[in-house]
Amino acid sequence: MSNMLIGITIIIAALVDLLLIVTGPGEVKGAAPAQQRVVKAISKSRSSLAGRINVLDHGVKGIGCSHDDAPAIRLIFSGRIEGKTIFFPPGRIYCFKTNIPPGYPAFNRTSVLVSQKSKFNVIATGATFITHHSIPLTTTFTFDRASDWSWKGGSFIGSRAGLSPSAENVAIGLANVERFRVSDAAFTGYGGLGAAFAGDWIVSGEFVRLKMQGVGICFDLAFLKSVRIKDVVANGADSDGQSGAGQMGEKCFSTIQDGPLASHNRTSIAFRQTKDVTVENLDASNFRTGVAVASGKGYRFINNNIHDNPGGVTPGVGYYFYYINGGKFSSAGAPVSDVEIIGGKVSNNGPRSNGFGVLIDADTIANGDRMQDFSVSSVTFSNRTNIRTVGARLTGVGLSKNSFDGALQSSP
Repeated sequence: MSNMLIGITIIIAALVDLLLIVTGPGEVKGAAPAQQRVVKAISKSRSSLAGRINVLDHGVKGIGCSHDDAPAIRLIFSGRIEGKTIFFPPGRIYCFKTNIPPGYPAFNRTSVLVSQKSKFNVIATGATFITHHSIPLTTTFTFDRASDWSWKGGSFIGSRAGLSPSAENVAIGLANVERFRVSDAAFTGYGGLGAAFAGDWIVSGEFVRLKMQGVGICFDLAFLKSVRIKDVVANGADSDGQSGAGQMGEKCFSTIQDGPLASHNRTSIAFRQTKDVTVENLDASNFRTGVAVASGKGYRFINNNIHDNPGGVTPGVGYYFYYINGGKFSSAGAPVSDVEIIGGKVSNNGPRSNGFGVLIDADTIANGDRMQDFSVSSVTFSNRTNIRTVGARLTGVGLSKNSFDGALQSSP
């Protein structure tokens, strides 16, 4: 009997599609209220049968900041979403005016917490997500202990209203996430120390085809394992969201050893420092530093264009590998090692009077740690200082087939 009812529902839904002009989720031109309710019920049933959850069928409005969509979206993600696709229809503006505790230490309050969920997908192509200026210090979506999921599409617009330069507003927060993919999304309104992505304990993830215009940090991450970043275009902005002379972001790709969260690994993989990260086809400009790495091993930077990062009080740097001596982000026990930079361009980083293409700085190491095994090959350089190495605790730097301002370097 249940199969027959499902069949009848599907047939009715098909007839609705064929015979009626649908103007929105569950709305039909000229239909009476009772008919509207029937059509909405059919639409909702059809969505459920197909494994798709259309957010507009579950109390979400998508009409801009005259309405707070956060509570209804929170309710969707707190429900049973395994095996489902959460669909945000395009052309809608989803506004977030409230937030809740993040469920994870050291994170901002968040508008939507996706906690302990697995095997779901989010499609948001053509949708816009706005954090209202009344809650600027907010992470829009936080994924906590989430596995086997994907996010595709959407434009995220943050707010820096009233925030101090040191405050970090975030679009997507990640904590103990595994086997995931984020793709085809855009970000703006996260200047200064704001970030498109921030998080710890990130395993087997992909960030692909992303656009970031006017951000302070693209990726502010710690404790990564088998992570790939590919096809990202990013332009930095200051705390006021401005880009121009003296107005820049902090750094595009950044990893550290996050001491306060070092004991919070809840993934299925035991590890103690970042390992095996690939960054490919990254175009990063107008930051103080393009790439800043303070810990971990097994980095591969392939065919990136790191350019026009002017710096501020300190000279601008394309790739910066360094060591933090002491404090809560100490690199002790996890110095940067096993790094390859292959192909791409590194140009115009810092003014012509100073600035560096690649700076490898081991000068602050005061223990037995050693930064080692760096390889730079087939890269085109054009900077005041193209490659500089500093410190006695640095070994194994190899250069081959690089081009410096048009002159090909012979292999060492």
